[in-house]
Amino acid sequence: MTARRTLRVTRALPVELKLGNRTEKAVTLDLALGAFAVMLAKPSRVDERIEFVLALKEGAPLSGRARVVNLQRKGKPYRVAFAFEDLSTADAKRVGFEVFDAALANVPPR
Repeated sequence: MTARRTLRVTRALPVELKLGNRTEKAVTLDLALGAFAVMLAKPSRVDERIEFVLALKEGAPLSGRARVVNLQRKGKPYRVAFAFEDLSTADAKRVGFEVFDAALANVPPR
């Protein structure tokens, strides 16, 4: 599913990225069912594969692999979007709960 066809929410979550031989800490700008985005001072390459540890609001941190799918220059920093790779069904559900909880938090009660 493309990024424009899936639910994406603004969500600031701590994430640690292993980019080649360097490790960088960041905070997510948004989270989707299959991806997340962060701001980085040094750009990655599209299709670069990285390892990450993402601190979800509930439960243990989520660790895995992701691939750079988009780069956008925003002044000096870059907005870098990563697509999750090979998430287990259980981890995909955890991301889904995080996304839907954030979306529902913005719906006013009736």
